[in-house]
Amino acid sequence: MKVLRSPLLLVLSLATIVWVGVSVWLLLRPMTCVDHTTLVPSFDCLELNELGDFLAGAFAPLAFIWLAAAVFIQANELAAQRRELSMTREELKLGRAVAVRQTKAANAQASEAKRSADHFELQTKILEDEQRTRHEREANSLLDTLRERELNIGRINSKIEIINTSDQTIVKHIRINYPAHVNQIRDYTVIIKEWIEEITPDQKTNITNRIIDKITSNVSLLNEITSLTPRLSKTDQIRLQEWDYARKAEAWEECLSALEQLRNIKESVSSSANDPR
Repeated sequence: MKVLRSPLLLVLSLATIVWVGVSVWLLLRPMTCVDHTTLVPSFDCLELNELGDFLAGAFAPLAFIWLAAAVFIQANELAAQRRELSMTREELKLGRAVAVRQTKAANAQASEAKRSADHFELQTKILEDEQRTRHEREANSLLDTLRERELNIGRINSKIEIINTSDQTIVKHIRINYPAHVNQIRDYTVIIKEWIEEITPDQKTNITNRIIDKITSNVSLLNEITSLTPRLSKTDQIRLQEWDYARKAEAWEECLSALEQLRNIKESVSSSANDPR
């Protein structure tokens, strides 16, 4: 309740105006005094102490009434403040309740987000597992195909010979089989290197491009099989490691190098022998 709109304040203001008006009228009303023969304002007939008593008597009730009014108005204001404080406390309670609900809602959203993240992570893991399994199947299928090609190569063997050019007799020979173990391939290499040291100008070899291409193809096939290792399952990786394709490819490359060296030496020797100078 606002003070300026209080009915009590309005009544007191009107009463004060009336009271002050009556008091002024009493002071100003014309009257005859002992010292005056004509009509004069009544306050001219009063002594100073009498005038003071009159003013004190006139305004004392007003002061008391306004004091009581002030106390009453202040009491109303305090009551209004208490009501506002009570309303503020209620609003704070409501605010706390809303904050608690919002906190619970935020926690629920966080939990839902975590569940969604876990579900998404699980789906991602499932997809990754499926993709890895698919790649492993594809790699395993390709491995079977390459091994079948290796077996097909293995059904063919190459015979390397050193022949006397005079009578076409075979002096030395070696049969290179596909596939072969690492130690067997190294034995081929050792023998061919010995031939490199022993071959004479009147001898020739039957090393052709077909033999070189066959071994080169075999090396490429072994390297291709070895390159599948990261894409295979753990079991297939262990099995591929037991088959020892990497060492086989290395051994075949060394054997191929020896064969090419033997062929090149023979061609050089033949060219020197046929030189008319």
